[in-house]
Amino acid sequence: MRPIRAIPATLAVLAVVAPVAAARPTVRVETVKKEILGPTASGSVRSYVDTVGTAHVLPARSALGQVVAVGARYDVPVDVQFFASFSSGLLTRFGSAQSKTGGWQFTVNGAPPPVGADATVVPRNAEVVWWLIDDFATQGGLLPLDLDLVAHTRRGTLKFKVTRFDAGTGKVAGAKGAKLRINGRSLTVPANGVVTVRLKHGRAFTARATRADSIRSEAIRGKA
Repeated sequence: MRPIRAIPATLAVLAVVAPVAAARPTVRVETVKKEILGPTASGSVRSYVDTVGTAHVLPARSALGQVVAVGARYDVPVDVQFFASFSSGLLTRFGSAQSKTGGWQFTVNGAPPPVGADATVVPRNAEVVWWLIDDFATQGGLLPLDLDLVAHTRRGTLKFKVTRFDAGTGKVAGAKGAKLRINGRSLTVPANGVVTVRLKHGRAFTARATRADSIRSEAIRGKA
């Protein structure tokens, strides 16, 4: 395996990290059991070094370039294997997370893209989620939940929306049956995905959504 700290030298020749912009997309990295990296704004590099040390050029703003860029930023090991038969690269490790019987999957704004990560262009403001499954046979249907704070009143009323990609309709929809966990409370998410919570004004909170068939959502923290 080739450590990420070897990548910047190659990038100095082939590419640089995309310029900082106010609307940069975010990337979140998970496994089935834990969060590796919370939502982090990141640009995208234009190249990567695969597991045998060969450098490959990427399109601008690719999803693969984004996860390589954030790995370099935090100096964590990132491995990408190049498959010549498909002329594409596949993420095989981020940090210490890797699997021999599973693999990495990703979504952009909650939906699985129709092409690989090295060909997927990430829009501005997009939310990208990568997650590692341990076994394709038993966990291949897992998809991430997305949690957004959509309203916040001065009286401590919070309105959250929990969504998930629906493979049946091909759209992102309310994650019916998920649980919104906030400050020790567990609230069931309805079909429209919207949950209203009332807390004492000024009270700190941490909210996260879970569902048995899904990768947990990001955590949202703040004050009511």
